[in-house]
Amino acid sequence: MLIVALLSPVAVFSFLKFFGRNEFDIPVYHLKKTGAAFDDCTNITYPYKLHADSLRRLGLGSRPAVLFFDAQRPDSLALARVREEFGESVLVGSLPGTPAHRCTFLLTDSARTLLIDTEGKIRGYYHTPEFEEADRLIVELKILLKQY
Repeated sequence: MLIVALLSPVAVFSFLKFFGRNEFDIPVYHLKKTGAAFDDCTNITYPYKLHADSLRRLGLGSRPAVLFFDAQRPDSLALARVREEFGESVLVGSLPGTPAHRCTFLLTDSARTLLIDTEGKIRGYYHTPEFEEADRLIVELKILLKQY
């Protein structure tokens, strides 16, 4: 019985090591319409992704983008952390939070930072003045960069 108790963790570890895959995934937002939050915005189709001209204007090519919205209070600490961690592999930018941006990027009232993948899909909303949210953004960016 003692041998079985001692060999069980080794067997589980070996099985997971050779047959398991440790991968993470981050969600894609706005695959379907949920609620009436963006009914006042025109030309929104689901699953939602940014239009090609918006991607071109942003300079989004083969790298994901992190966009900060709020010209009055830029999240300079979070912005600096993302730039320091990822350098040129991620497009980092600031835009004013205008009504047009609300409809283009499907911004919510509480989130001031947005993560967009290389295909123009929205992959995350963050309230980056909070330290934990900035950490979550950095972790999800690492996952996204590993996938693409």
